[in-house]
Amino acid sequence: MNQPYPPQPPYGPPPFGPPQHFGPPQQFGPPQQFGPPQQFGPPHGYQQPPFPYHGPAGPPPAPRRRRGLIAAIVVVALAVVAGIATGVTLLVMSTSKPSDSDQIATVTKDFLRFDDTNQTQKAADCLCAAQAELYLETAANQQIAPMNDTLEGPDVTDGLTVSSVTVRGDTASAEMSTGGGTPTTLYFTRTGGAWKICDDAQDEFTAAAGG
Repeated sequence: MNQPYPPQPPYGPPPFGPPQHFGPPQQFGPPQQFGPPQQFGPPHGYQQPPFPYHGPAGPPPAPRRRRGLIAAIVVVALAVVAGIATGVTLLVMSTSKPSDSDQIATVTKDFLRFDDTNQTQKAADCLCAAQAELYLETAANQQIAPMNDTLEGPDVTDGLTVSSVTVRGDTASAEMSTGGGTPTTLYFTRTGGAWKICDDAQDEFTAAAGG
């Protein structure tokens, strides 16, 4: 058998007693007055850095190369290269072989100077083989003693000119004159790369011209 539910209380606000009375509100004194806010400055002895402030300074930037220094180095390098090139050129020029005309003029003057001072062997070295042998035999028969080539006096080659040098193969001819006198024709042959005075070269020189 079902049990009956207990009766429910009525809906609505619960009944309260009469409102409670409280004493009058508490009175507080006037609000406390405080002085102006205290100004805080930097500590004594501290110097504030000027603005703008970006932190402590870093190391100084590395110095850049100066264009003037680089230009000077380039100029010096070019001068060194130019000096080397000039030295090489002068060396080549100084070691280059003299021309045929220069060699013929030199051997002619050497022969006259050595013959004038009775240096027969040196004079013979300026002649071709056949003519040198004849020259030495003649000097031996005359029993000519060599002279000191440093003797004071006029050089036999003073005023001597060698001109009109003509080269044909290993033979050549030249005109020799002294003091404006009548030119004398000399003939030469090339032996071992050096020019020698050689009268026997006349026939070969003429044949090389085809006449």
